[in-house]
Amino acid sequence: RVLLSGFTDVPDIQSAVGMTVGVVVQQFVGDAALAQGLGDALGGMVTSLVGDSAVQQFARDQVAALVTNALAKSPAFAPIAGQVGQAVGAAIQQFLAAPGVGAGLGEVVSAVLPDFFGQAGVAEALGQAADTLAVAWLARDVSAALPGVIDALKSDPAFIQALKVTVADALAQVDTSFLENPDVEAALGAMVSTVVTDLVGSTAVQTFIGDRIGPPFGSVVVSVLASPGFSQQFGTAVGSAVNEMREAQSLMTPVMAIIMIPYMLWMPVAMNPSGTFAVVCSFLPPVNSFMMMVRIASTERPDTWQILVSLGISVVSSILVLKGAAKIFRVGLLMYGKPPNLKTLIKWIRMA
Repeated sequence: RVLLSGFTDVPDIQSAVGMTVGVVVQQFVGDAALAQGLGDALGGMVTSLVGDSAVQQFARDQVAALVTNALAKSPAFAPIAGQVGQAVGAAIQQFLAAPGVGAGLGEVVSAVLPDFFGQAGVAEALGQAADTLAVAWLARDVSAALPGVIDALKSDPAFIQALKVTVADALAQVDTSFLENPDVEAALGAMVSTVVTDLVGSTAVQTFIGDRIGPPFGSVVVSVLASPGFSQQFGTAVGSAVNEMREAQSLMTPVMAIIMIPYMLWMPVAMNPSGTFAVVCSFLPPVNSFMMMVRIASTERPDTWQILVSLGISVVSSILVLKGAAKIFRVGLLMYGKPPNLKTLIKWIRMA
């Protein structure tokens, strides 16, 4: 051990070892077959990690802390920062634990990583980084060398361009493969449902919204604006209209859209709660309930008449949807044969 330590302390030996390691890494990464094997191995590792309960708990804690700290910086949302953070964290943990999510993320990594290694300049940059780190390891100074390695990669135009292309490819892969997986779609829907259920059921959140509205309408508006029956009624209609799970897939798009669209629109509404877009959204079912809650929770409270109108629209639209779902249930429960589409559902509503 003493003799080996003496050899590794020689600068020329350190340089030779570093150069050798760099060449090996460059050739390894530059070989398409080996890069594909590495991508598959890392994809399998991602799948295993995502499926590990300890990793899921860690992700939950980190996301909850991130959301809580972000909301705590805003005086308007600070009272419910902890509740929102915990709800989002729990939903993330549930999403990661859902069947198919880990495998889907692993497939994305396996698909994009070999292409990243194969882009111009990547193998050379990683080889140089490995060279530097090997020398630092022999000199027992890795922690000091690591920031310089990272800065060198950041300043490498070819490496940064490869990263941009890889990120774009990964997003495309997520859009065309991951999100189209029925298991992932179901997991996303369950995740959104978990967040809404946890927040609506939170006493702190209910108190927060009620305080923002003020008496005498606070307690009434809180119970109605959540409108959990709206999506449940759609789910009942879809369930009665199909005979098998695969038939339900064609009818899930409008239901998922109703659940997801408010979460895609809340940011512009929160940024300008008194703007035309926010006002229109707070009167437009089925997103009006969620949008009005966002406006109430903002620093610019909407007028009382707007809250009452949105409340009335929620009640009327929920009644209409419930009646439509009942008609579809009455007709569809005894229907067999060709799976229905949206046009057929409308026809059933008219028939009943």
